[in-house]
Amino acid sequence: RPCEMSAGLWLPPAPPPPHREPFPRYENFASLLATLRARQIQMQSQSQGQDQGQKQGQRQRQGQGQDAGSSLRRFGIAEVQATVVSAWQAGFDPISAAQLGGAALRSSKSWIGAPECLAALGHLRVNAWMVEVTEVRGAGQALVDALAAYFRAREPKQRLPVYLQHKGHSRLAIGVLPRGAGSPTGAVILRDPADRASPLRVQIVPAAKLNGRQYQLVFADAGTQLREEEVILRKGDPHSAAHWEVGSAVPARGAWRYAHWFPQQERFS
Repeated sequence: RPCEMSAGLWLPPAPPPPHREPFPRYENFASLLATLRARQIQMQSQSQGQDQGQKQGQRQRQGQGQDAGSSLRRFGIAEVQATVVSAWQAGFDPISAAQLGGAALRSSKSWIGAPECLAALGHLRVNAWMVEVTEVRGAGQALVDALAAYFRAREPKQRLPVYLQHKGHSRLAIGVLPRGAGSPTGAVILRDPADRASPLRVQIVPAAKLNGRQYQLVFADAGTQLREEEVILRKGDPHSAAHWEVGSAVPARGAWRYAHWFPQQERFS
């Protein structure tokens, strides 16, 4: 069946033993950051290769390749914690900063979640947004529709894994099987680092099996950098771009509500 996928996934280094229990949430965000860095290096290399002579471009691409390897290796727990703390200190998500102890996060085993990931991406000037699913009825279908809209709207080099959090756990959505093509509901392609059978295995989860839970998702566009005025507007408490909640027209299944600033072309329905 046709599917939409994130174009590749970089994995972070293995966690040290003291952090194994809360590590999935750090590993998922570390993978997202590493994939983002790889995309940015790739696009930068392609852009410079077009503008410069072949010999000079080759030297720069070789240097960038070395930088890429060292940069990707740096995304472990300590680096993720430092990025989140820097975002808090810059004015992003003061609620989470207060709840998780601010700079003390660097030496703690505290779990992070979608709001912290959103804050860190905003601080890095990445165009990112959060989607919340609070109505458990139809939640799986809402996830499929949101992910399908995200992957369809972008070229492969702009796609990133989507951080998917529910109570007590997080996973990465790396692709989606949209509705149709033999499937009435579709499915989400997930990577779960807490999978005891194989942490590297991907899971194809039908929409129906994702019902009954509330979710937060963090989407990001690897090809878009925020302007300074956009960064300033995103500081403060985090706000969701879209919200799957109890529907007024069809209360039995839920409905999407959108923030006024969320672009029309990004919407799911």
